[in-house]
Amino acid sequence: MTTDDVPMAALAELLCRQCLDRGRREDDRTARSLLASVAVQGFEPELLVAAYGGVCAAFRPAGGVRAGVARNALDAAYRLLPTPLKDTERLLVAVSLALLAKSGLSERSAADYVAVAMSAQKIDQDRLGLWAARRALSERADLTPSQETAARLVLALITQDRSDVRRAYELADVLPPDDPRARWAASVRPHLCPTAPDSTSPAGDAVRAGDRQAAAASLAGEFAETAHQTGDPLATAMHLVMAALSQPEIDVRDARNALVDVVALLRRRQRYGQVPPAVKAGIDMVTDLLHVGATPASVDVLAELLEALADAGLTDITLPDETDDLPVATQARFAEAVTRSPAWPDLRACVDGLRHRPVLILRRQRMFSARHGSVLSMYVEPPDSVAIKSTLLKPADTLVLGAFGRGNPGDVSSMSVDDVEALIRSLLPAALLDRLASRELPSLLIVPDAELWSIPWQASTLFRSTSVSMAPSMSVYGRLPLFDGTVRSITALVDEALPHAGIVLTALEKARAVHGLTVRDHTALEAGEESDLLLIHAHGSGSGLTFSTGSPAKPLSVLDLATTARARAGLVAACRSSAAPPVSFPINLPAALLLQGMSTVVGGLWPLPHEPTATIIAEVISGVAAGGRLMPVLAQARERVPDSYLDRWGLAVHGTV
Repeated sequence: MTTDDVPMAALAELLCRQCLDRGRREDDRTARSLLASVAVQGFEPELLVAAYGGVCAAFRPAGGVRAGVARNALDAAYRLLPTPLKDTERLLVAVSLALLAKSGLSERSAADYVAVAMSAQKIDQDRLGLWAARRALSERADLTPSQETAARLVLALITQDRSDVRRAYELADVLPPDDPRARWAASVRPHLCPTAPDSTSPAGDAVRAGDRQAAAASLAGEFAETAHQTGDPLATAMHLVMAALSQPEIDVRDARNALVDVVALLRRRQRYGQVPPAVKAGIDMVTDLLHVGATPASVDVLAELLEALADAGLTDITLPDETDDLPVATQARFAEAVTRSPAWPDLRACVDGLRHRPVLILRRQRMFSARHGSVLSMYVEPPDSVAIKSTLLKPADTLVLGAFGRGNPGDVSSMSVDDVEALIRSLLPAALLDRLASRELPSLLIVPDAELWSIPWQASTLFRSTSVSMAPSMSVYGRLPLFDGTVRSITALVDEALPHAGIVLTALEKARAVHGLTVRDHTALEAGEESDLLLIHAHGSGSGLTFSTGSPAKPLSVLDLATTARARAGLVAACRSSAAPPVSFPINLPAALLLQGMSTVVGGLWPLPHEPTATIIAEVISGVAAGGRLMPVLAQARERVPDSYLDRWGLAVHGTV
């Protein structure tokens, strides 16, 4: 029997969320359905036993899990984890063991956490590994010296914190030489370098001195040694990248070829719901070097790399017309598909696809030397103007990013205008700031990353004369059809039970009766009728492809909307309908609609307040019915509600403007 590990990958990601206390309301039902999908395939019975125990531990109180189920699941996990397993299988078994230990169903929870931490670190699942290592160390009285050493090593490998490294080797150095943990500590010693001085590395010194060649040569040697010691394919690929960057003139062909492998490794790892820091740190080193003493060749490669990372394979997939998969399984299937042959973007085609519109590409960077990290910004103004900036984030910046990233109404309301303005200004290259100051920039496309998806860019005073929209990548944007913003017909789905829905319904009726606007109800979706604007005013829940909206009588999933909506633009005024896409595969409602041919999508960044949102929608309806274009009308409509981030700026624009 052939096996399909996509349901297993989706189940592993879901259980990992439960383990880390990031579960969602629908996870119980989804987990059981995914487990059933895994069970009908040809996987080892012990793997299914362990996974069943993990699901029970996740969604039943400890007393509700039968002792025999827990015992069998624990025994299966103990037998499987020391054996060779595929990454997806290892993650599922490890997180099942973690849930059993967390639920108090194991008599050796401290040792179990060590086993989970080691397995998670082995497959670059650092979030789970860090959690498990810390749980193990919190119970270290129950650990042997060898087990405590293992937990400390996992902690050191993930954090790269010098104090964690030193503590790990203080323990490892007193173990018997034949202890497996002592041998492990010796094998990773070249990577951790616990005896190295606290001063900066030669590569770091070379970067600060602007010497790309010296920095890349130093890093090439380090990656070559790591590849030799560990056989890690990422280290091998990174060695080839650094070797190409160490030449007097960058070997562009070799750099591109090796970076294709690096991007593939990233995609393969992040399908489990996180970007492994080891992979991300390596990529951040490359981006740093590509803009040290930038040349036209290095800038081209950097732009292509940022585009490949942002697109993440979105433009390589086709949304199904219909699917029997659960949304989380469909999302996992996409993530698996784009690891097979990651396409490298054609930069000229990307820039041509902008149709003369400038773009700001942003990437969150991890820096061990800077506690709050940094953001790399690239401003591209067609046909060939490029400006690059790297911004070290301040504590106030991370507070802003965290507040908008979480999207809690209280956090959003509490944001200081000065702090938000300072963050946005700090991220913009000088060339972009100059264009904005001259009021000569009618529009700007932003390709964000991580929490930067949730920043209300249009709220900044810097963009008062500039229409801002977002897109997952330049490649996605280049596929969008043109739309002039004229709306003569609307397909509307309004949940009448929503507070203040009457404001929207009244505006629709007036637009139809007074201005002759064609207004259809949601049955037009099923009939495949075309309209200029799809309007939804309803509740929203979930994220990624699990997002759903509509009404109790007409619930709509992301795939429902993407495959049935025949509209040039969408205004989906539902809570979190434009929330940041998931890491495992960066597709959310706006991305799905844009991939299916919609030109513009307006959606909610956070839980939308009822009355201000209804007021904005009603003003948009009235404005377009009177002949106004969608984006100017939206800008005017915002002026009718209180000037706060929560009330005025929760509806963000994706696509064309």
